[in-house]
Amino acid sequence: MPTPDVEFDLAAVNDVRGLPAEVRVRIVRRIEWLAEHWEDIRPEPLSGTYRRCSKLRVGDWRVIYHVDEGPTIVVWAVRHRSEAYR
Repeated sequence: MPTPDVEFDLAAVNDVRGLPAEVRVRIVRRIEWLAEHWEDIRPEPLSGTYRRCSKLRVGDWRVIYHVDEGPTIVVWAVRHRSEAYR
């Protein structure tokens, strides 16, 4: 199966821009890894506001994403774990 495209919601772009450079690099690399291995992982589904999304752990950070048809990985938010689920 082909590697899915990755799209960032505007909120996620702003989240990533506000991060320190070393954290930003780790998160982008992990998202690239997700795109390459998306069929091999078991997504961790969320509830509430992000009930159709899954999370990807990157240290203390959480990437909130959804895999659409196509497939396309849509990144909705990148938040510290203390703020990710509010």
